[in-house]
Order: sequence, then structure tokens, then C-alpha cells
Amino acid sequence: MVKMFYLRFYQLILVFMNKVRFRFIVLMMSIAMLGLIAMQSYWLKHDFELKAHQFDQNVMLAMNRMVEQIEESENLRIVVKNYIANGDSSVTSHGMNDSLLRILTEIASDAPPPPPQPGALM
Repeated sequence: MVKMFYLRFYQLILVFMNKVRFRFIVLMMSIAMLGLIAMQSYWLKHDFELKAHQFDQNVMLAMNRMVEQIEESENLRIVVKNYIANGDSSVTSHGMNDSLLRILTEIASDAPPPPPQPGALM
């Protein structure tokens, strides 16, 4: 009878311990999953902010390149116009032929170049 009591007592303890152990394991796994979700959320947010910053930098870089190209084109046009306007009599004295004068006149009268196509290398 005492032996049966101890056997039953140990069985209850094992069942109780298994329930406690199971709950503890489930709790620890839940905490670990929440930690993983929190880390992934942090890194996704960080990556999104980094990509947005890189995009802003690329846009600014492209805009600066376009401004430089337009400035160069306008400066060349101004120089050529001034040269043609002031140097009509000296054009022949420098030995400039008509084809060069025609090219310079076309440069001075051309519209600005069209913007580059998206994805085109500069």
C-alpha cells in the first residue's frame, strides 16, 4: 500500500513536472520568436531608411550632372555667339573656312539637347 502511494505520488509529480516543463518550453519559445520578430523588424526598418537615403543621393547626383551639362552647353553657346558676333571680319583673317563657320552658327542657334533617357549611362 505504501509502495502504491509512492508510485502514484511520483506519477503525479512527473505529470505535474511535464506540464510545468512543457509550459516553460512554450514560454521560452514564444519569447525567442518575439525576439526574432523584433530583430527582423529593426533590420527591415534600417534597410528601408538606407535605401531611401541612397535613392535621394542618386537623384541629387543625377540632377547635378544635368545642371553641369546644361551649363556647359549654354556656356559654349554664349562663347560661340560672341565669337560669331564679334569676329565676322576676323573669321576670314584666321583662315576659318565656311564649314567651320556653319557648324559654329548651328551650335549657337541649336536648342538645348534633350535630357538623357532613364537608365542611360552618362
